[in-house]
Amino acid sequence: MKKFRFMSGFIVGGLLFGSVGAYAATNSKMIEVFFNVNDIKVNKISKMPKDNQPFIYNGSTYVPLRFVADALGQPAKWVPETRTILIGDTETENEYYLGDNIKPMNYKNSFMTVFQGKIDEYNGYIVNANYFATDNVNNKYENFLIMGADETSGVTEFPLNGQYKKFKAKFSLPDAHKGTKATATLEIKGDDKVLWTKSIKAGDFPTDIDVDVKNFNKITFTLTSSESNGVSAGLYNARLTK
Repeated sequence: MKKFRFMSGFIVGGLLFGSVGAYAATNSKMIEVFFNVNDIKVNKISKMPKDNQPFIYNGSTYVPLRFVADALGQPAKWVPETRTILIGDTETENEYYLGDNIKPMNYKNSFMTVFQGKIDEYNGYIVNANYFATDNVNNKYENFLIMGADETSGVTEFPLNGQYKKFKAKFSLPDAHKGTKATATLEIKGDDKVLWTKSIKAGDFPTDIDVDVKNFNKITFTLTSSESNGVSAGLYNARLTK
C-alpha cells in the first residue's frame, strides 16, 4: 500500500479530471491519501487507469473523472472560464479528438496520432511517450495527426459509424518540413466521396478544415507528395463533433 501527501487544490484538477483539464485552488492544503485500489472493473472487464490512479482519502475512493466519463461512453470537458465540468450533451458541440477514444482502423506509411501530448502507438509500435507538435508558424499542439508520403501516398482511416457531424482541424506543414521543396496534398474522403482537398508548400499558412461527415461510416486521409524524397504534414487539433 502506497501513501502520499498532496496539495488538495491540485488533486481537484490533476487527479479527478485526469486529461480533462486542471484547476489549482487558491486555498490549498496538504492531505494524505492511500493508493491501495488494485483494480477497477466495468461489466467484469478490468479498466484500471494507467495514469492518475484512484486513491482513498477520508474513507472515500476518488477516481479520475475522465475514466468515469469514458466508462459511460460520454465526453467530458473542463471549461476554465466558468470553472464548469461538462459531461455528455452540452450547450455546444461535443468534440472527440483523434487519438483519444477514436483510434485508426487502417494506415499505410508514416503516421503518429497524439491526444493530450500522449502517444501510445507509432507505426504499429507501442512507445508510451510524451509529444507535442509545432507547425510551420511555430504554433504548438498537444492533439495532432502527423502523416507522411514519399513515392507512394500515406493513408490513414478512422471509423465514423455514422455517429459524427463534422470533422475539424488545422492543416499545415510541420516545423521540421517548413523548408521542404515538395508540395503536400491532402485529400479527405467520407467513405468513397471526396469531401475536401488542399495542397500546401513551404511558406503557406495553416489552413482550417471544417467538413460535413454526417452519415459516413469512415473517414480517410490521403497525403501525397510532389517529390520522391517525401514530405510530412499535420492535422492539428483534429477532432470530430456530434
